[in-house]
Amino acid sequence: MEEQNQLGQLLKDDSPTPVKVKIGNENDTEALQSMSVVQADFTNQDQPIGTLAILGPTRMEYGRIIGMLSHMKHIMESMVKEQK
Repeated sequence: MEEQNQLGQLLKDDSPTPVKVKIGNENDTEALQSMSVVQADFTNQDQPIGTLAILGPTRMEYGRIIGMLSHMKHIMESMVKEQK
């Protein structure tokens, strides 16, 4: 249960941007301050239903990662819409 709370805190971000990037010290969790987190929240009818995230080194191909997460976000949202 504690790990779920820590993960939830790590991914909590109310920013309206479709893909969020936290590099190094921008991460609130001390253990992750040498890493980067790139995340995309996906929604159904403007309600958040999940998050996709990549945890990696501070030096990575951000453009490529952001593009992949953005694409996966659209796929997940399309799949949710099709289930209705």
